[in-house]
Amino acid sequence: MLRLEAGAPTSELVKQLGVRQKLIYEWLSGCREQGIASLNPERGPKPGKLRMKREPAGDTFSQAKARLAEL
Repeated sequence: MLRLEAGAPTSELVKQLGVRQKLIYEWLSGCREQGIASLNPERGPKPGKLRMKREPAGDTFSQAKARLAEL
């Protein structure tokens, strides 16, 4: 970011970092608006994607075994 602020061309950074020019501008914009912390966003599940809760394997097996005994 310092090199961009100093006037280095984005095309040079694109080649060196192997990223798209759009990403360079997004990083720069984030730094200007939110500071350096914007470069390390918190990770986690993506919005809108729900994870299903898994039942413990023992419970499922016990239930299946009980069901088979009924039959």
